[in-house]
Amino acid sequence: MKHAMVIGLLLAGMALPVESATTACVSVQGCPKDVKPPACCKPPPCELFEQIRMKQAVKRLYSKPDVRKQLMRKAGGDNAAAAKMLNDFVVENARNLGKQLRCPWHEPFLPPPGFETNSSCQIMAKLPDGDEPMSRETALRTLDTCSEFIDAAYDHEQVHKDFCFRTNSVEREKMSITAYAAEERAGYAKELESLRNRLRQYWNACSTKADATTARQVAAAGVSVLKKKSARKKRGG
Repeated sequence: MKHAMVIGLLLAGMALPVESATTACVSVQGCPKDVKPPACCKPPPCELFEQIRMKQAVKRLYSKPDVRKQLMRKAGGDNAAAAKMLNDFVVENARNLGKQLRCPWHEPFLPPPGFETNSSCQIMAKLPDGDEPMSRETALRTLDTCSEFIDAAYDHEQVHKDFCFRTNSVEREKMSITAYAAEERAGYAKELESLRNRLRQYWNACSTKADATTARQVAAAGVSVLKKKSARKKRGG
């Protein structure tokens, strides 16, 4: 059973060139003395928050037990057919999510291509000229997008790759729709963890330079933002 990244459908039509290079799009270094933003501690781009929002939304699509039960009945109890129907359900809803983008998605903030773990446990990049095996290092070296997006996508696929190595093809084909959905949720959870960890690094390095708007965005993305309170001066002796 293949496990495909559907998030690329949210931004269909945005071709990614190869033989380019990723770049870190989120600052995780504090400001040197006498240096102020935006030269350092530049706020994360809205595209990073958009990625987190979309990944959360797709993860929720795999978290609907009523939908799974309905699809299982429709498939006549066939696990593989039900899993395919669930994937089609997610893809269709992902297209609708793609119509609600809030960011311009200009270079270098392009999304990564779709990645897929095939039946041979290889991670494949879905490129305009066809699918091809691609390592994390090759993706970081050649794809024109934020390195944070590539790392997060690969962390997601590593969940599927690890599962693939732990099971055989027969076991994967007989996976229940519930197990299939759980594996997909685990993949998206890992991807979200990767993106949020980058935000957490930003916040740890740059919180003293962040404005209230950025603080709210970071908190809304699921990263704890601690408010620093100044100690009250004691009155009287």
